[in-house]
Amino acid sequence: MEKQIKVSDLAKNLSLKVLTGEESLDKQILLAEIHYPGIEVIGSADKISKEADNAIHVLDQRITDFISELGEKIIPDLNHYFSFKFPCLIAAKDIQIPDIMLEAAKAVGKPILRSSKNQSEFSHDLRTYLEQELGPETFSNNMTLMEVLGMGLIIVGPKHLRLNAVIELLRQKQRIISFNSVRMKYVSSDKVTCERIKHADKLIEIDKNKFINVDEYFGEGSSRKKKELDLIIKLENWNSKKDYDRLGIHKECVSILGVDIPKVTIPTGLYRSIGAVIQTAALARRLDMQGIRSTDTFIESLSSTIKTPFIKGVSLEEVKKKFGLELLNKVDIKN
Repeated sequence: MEKQIKVSDLAKNLSLKVLTGEESLDKQILLAEIHYPGIEVIGSADKISKEADNAIHVLDQRITDFISELGEKIIPDLNHYFSFKFPCLIAAKDIQIPDIMLEAAKAVGKPILRSSKNQSEFSHDLRTYLEQELGPETFSNNMTLMEVLGMGLIIVGPKHLRLNAVIELLRQKQRIISFNSVRMKYVSSDKVTCERIKHADKLIEIDKNKFINVDEYFGEGSSRKKKELDLIIKLENWNSKKDYDRLGIHKECVSILGVDIPKVTIPTGLYRSIGAVIQTAALARRLDMQGIRSTDTFIESLSSTIKTPFIKGVSLEEVKKKFGLELLNKVDIKN
């Protein structure tokens, strides 16, 4: 089914003031595109592209200045421009709309909307909203969506492992969005948002045909509706024949709707508290987004300590002091 929103939805969600065309606010918006009109307004185009005719038009100050300069001479061109099918025309607060333009739009019922924000801020908000509402999306089952330490996490793996992790994380005041089904929406080239598909996703099946309501069991603040996706956690049973990246040196990503999302694999057999390990992964991801990679810091510090090992060498005592290590058995480590 083709995704669409109405001009009235756009006006409501972006707090836009309706200047003309109130009778046409039910017009459908089908394309997540913004078009800045130019030659169409001054009568130099008999027709416009299909993309431009389905896009939202945003006024530029240079065009409004040109219209004001020409005055009534440009009225036929404006009438021709507003005969195109585009859903609406929007102006930021710092754009002056000539009266003759408002009158031409009013005559044919074309909506002109006004934003309370300046051009750059409004254009960003408009593009983000259109991509969220009209951008591509996908649905997935057998995965859990949570907010852990402020990070949006999708947890995949066997149901019993996900259940144990979710219960532990909820007890530690983290929040769940959905236990078993997720809608993922493309927002931009580096952003995907996820949300639960239905209210019942707040129910967790802890046994066959036995459910608990997250809000009732863990409190009202234990769930939310959606979250931007930051990390994918894959839970699996420990495999002694598999090499695991314990330090996080090798980065792995999964492409979701064309956006690369970091992925971490966590074997569960060795940990008493899988929730603590997931929280550590979430914290590492947050630091990484801030440009701080603890793994790189550790390796650089270790390399600077060792320096030229084949020539100089480093005693265990130096390593112990450098990294705050504890000696478990009594041996001489000074040399």
